[in-house]
Amino acid sequence: MKRWGLDPKEKTTFLVTEVANNVRLSSRNIGTLKTLTRRTLNLFDILNVDKLIMTPEIVDYLNARYGVDYDGETEEEKEEVAEEDEGGVEV
Repeated sequence: MKRWGLDPKEKTTFLVTEVANNVRLSSRNIGTLKTLTRRTLNLFDILNVDKLIMTPEIVDYLNARYGVDYDGETEEEKEEVAEEDEGGVEV
């Protein structure tokens, strides 16, 4: 952890797609470190940490699972377009 600039006194969570057996075994010896996979992922463990470390693979998974496609329009712009399509008449 020190090699990566992480303080062992801070709560740290690693989000990964798969955990190697040696990583799983060694990380359970550190009380402030949790290693989560997409199967064990939960919101409490994500929000209740000082440092959150994610692999690129888990970021891709989270974007595919929970991400939102952004086309550059805000919700207000989309509503204006919808009103114009409906005739733009307000009662």
